[in-house]
Amino acid sequence: MVPIHYNAVVQAMIYSSWNPLMAAFIHERGFPLESRSFRLFVFSRLSGPYQRQGAFLRYHGPIALQFASPIQALVEDLTSAWLRQGIVRLGSSRLSVDSIDLKPAPSIAGDVLVRTLSPVTVYETLHAPDGRAKTYYYAPTEREFGTLCGVNARRKLAAFRGRDEATGDLSVSPADGRPHRQVIISYKGTVVKGWTGAFRLSGPPDLIQMVLDAGLGAKNSQGFGMVEIWEGGR
Repeated sequence: MVPIHYNAVVQAMIYSSWNPLMAAFIHERGFPLESRSFRLFVFSRLSGPYQRQGAFLRYHGPIALQFASPIQALVEDLTSAWLRQGIVRLGSSRLSVDSIDLKPAPSIAGDVLVRTLSPVTVYETLHAPDGRAKTYYYAPTEREFGTLCGVNARRKLAAFRGRDEATGDLSVSPADGRPHRQVIISYKGTVVKGWTGAFRLSGPPDLIQMVLDAGLGAKNSQGFGMVEIWEGGR
């Protein structure tokens, strides 16, 4: 049983599974670049049969969660803790760990088609003439959506490597003829707008790999922007 808006609950489960020093480092410092800091991990929506009960979702039978990070230690510590303990706490529920599958890094050559495992969110803080700030969320059909995704990917790669912004450009565009669906999620009381669907990525393999490992767009460590290569969608 989890709240309908369960991103923060899953995030808490991940942080509590890491050893305390690692969890504190990622939460409090992360990987800085200029005035920003990246947590460099992303996770999917929960998958499995469920029924809605008021403001909650009750899952029946096995559920699955996908997690990714370019930081190998984060993956290893998470899987080690779950295998060793055999139990994870998701909100008020205690779940047994049935299995863990580790996926190898894909071979990237040229353009790739990806589909979302959690909604992609892209936004900017805009200021009105009177000085008031407003968060504007871009749709995949707007030019800024792809532009900001590319800038974000370069910054993540630079933060990961510990040097200036990475070179090369990542092009992100909606997949032709494939509709996107807007999803609105409340994360700790903040409304976040994201999009699910398919996107085409074109650019250097290291930037595409960073998107697969750390997420597309913003707020990845809050459960937004996990994508996977869509082999069947080519």
